[in-house]
Amino acid sequence: MVSDGQLNSVQLGLTDFIGVVTKRQTYRNLLYLFVTSFVGGLYFVGIFFGFFVALVLTLALVGIPLFLVLLAGTRGAAELERRLTNRLLGTDIHSPPSGVNPFTYGWVSALRELVVSDTTWKGIGFLAIKGVIAFLLPLFVLLAGVTSLALILSPFGETVVWELWTIDTWIESLIAVPLGVLTGLATLHALNGLARVTGSIAESLL
Repeated sequence: MVSDGQLNSVQLGLTDFIGVVTKRQTYRNLLYLFVTSFVGGLYFVGIFFGFFVALVLTLALVGIPLFLVLLAGTRGAAELERRLTNRLLGTDIHSPPSGVNPFTYGWVSALRELVVSDTTWKGIGFLAIKGVIAFLLPLFVLLAGVTSLALILSPFGETVVWELWTIDTWIESLIAVPLGVLTGLATLHALNGLARVTGSIAESLL
């Protein structure tokens, strides 16, 4: 027999699984990931392509100032990410002490801080991670979203789900609709999980 405690655990689990659509944090997480899908691509191009160009141009000495500009840009982008993560994910990431202002610390000290500080390189690591996420996230959302919608809308016409299942009878539709709802809910939980993991990485690197 199923004990009352086990039954309550199942009910709480179902409530939590379904209740994802009513939680405000779910939509804050989705907004955070939506922004990530846009700016992350810029981070990816700026870091990998920008630093590659700077390295190539180093022999012509033009690459050195370009490299420094890119480092300064990543520091600014990392600060924006701290604010965005705190605002949408509810983290409490404090800005580290900055010694890169040449008018306060002098040009030599500021440039040394910019180049050797772990704050700079941890920030670059985080931006690179977000760049990778920005490329993979739309693929996952497209795959899961299209699958969920195809299943839910199957009663309104013949539906083919990724060439694996042709839904063309009402019995199959009765099966497909709840599967589509479950797929949609599971997708929201997966995206919430991704947002939480990204927030944890931000707390470690930023």
